[in-house]
Amino acid sequence: MATGLTGGTPVTKRIDRFVTGGCLIFLVLLIVIGGSLLAALWYRLWSTENTTNRNRAAAEVEHRERIDRAARESAQALRASAATDPATLTALIGKHTRAPVITYNATHKEFTAKVEMSTIYDTAHLLTVGVERIVSCEVFTYTPGPDRAWRVDLTTRETATCRPGKQIGDLAHRARQVLENLNGDLMTVAEAQRVLDQARSPGRLIVRNVTHDKRTTTVSALLADATKTVGQCYRLTMSRPGNQVPSPATATPTSLC
Repeated sequence: MATGLTGGTPVTKRIDRFVTGGCLIFLVLLIVIGGSLLAALWYRLWSTENTTNRNRAAAEVEHRERIDRAARESAQALRASAATDPATLTALIGKHTRAPVITYNATHKEFTAKVEMSTIYDTAHLLTVGVERIVSCEVFTYTPGPDRAWRVDLTTRETATCRPGKQIGDLAHRARQVLENLNGDLMTVAEAQRVLDQARSPGRLIVRNVTHDKRTTTVSALLADATKTVGQCYRLTMSRPGNQVPSPATATPTSLC
């Protein structure tokens, strides 16, 4: 009886060994390449997150410094000023804090300014970059002390607390732009009201008075938030036609209108 062949031919064996070795090499390369890609991806994710965290930390420091600087400089301006009338002191606080709403308590001679402050920082993502904001609602309370010194107390509130003020500030900005682009002068309350209605503020900006000097026209107006529950008097000024040295229009919070 004939017996069958076992083990295959030498050529077949070499092919088998070649295929097996090639598969192992391919598998090793696949593992190495895949591991390298995963390591690169992990490093990229770590790097972007680390960059964003570093930028945010720096922005938080800058944000706090801006708030402290506004408090310090506004208190110094109040102390250096010889003025005692609330309107002038309100304007000084507004200049240094950019607060759109500043109230005055005549009984305690106390001013309270509310302002939304924000600081922008860059963020890094896997494939893109972007920006984020740190936003806070800051309340500055000023009380007079001896020798014309002023004490400033700082409080951080929920951002919703500053929403009415932000709406009033946006309205004041639009009103200033309207005056900046105006050709001509405003002579009466009715004329000023008609022009400033272009600030897209139906019922939220009420002109109370219009005055003139040789160089400027001043409009006193009451500005309100969207719900008309919070109001702030503003002094809006613009250069008169023929002024040899025209100045930009301004919108300054004041205590009376």
